[in-house]
Amino acid sequence: MSLSFSRDVSRGGMFVDTRDPLPIGTEIALCFDLNDGGPIVVALAEVKYHVTKLGMGVQFLELSAADRKRIDDYVAKPPKLAEPDTKD
Repeated sequence: MSLSFSRDVSRGGMFVDTRDPLPIGTEIALCFDLNDGGPIVVALAEVKYHVTKLGMGVQFLELSAADRKRIDDYVAKPPKLAEPDTKD
């Protein structure tokens, strides 16, 4: 078990920040939060590539239809930008 941060979540997979990536081809169980008010996403994934000292890219192998829909919705949302400071 390991706690890591992720970024670049897409319908097909995600990038996992880690200085100790698993070997390419390793299957891993992932649990992650989309911060959308829903339950934790549970997926089976495979390590596809490494970026030295940054982490690893994983491809989802098994994901429920409901979680895939939530990921689609999450990816489709534009990123939230910081509110401008309007105090003068």
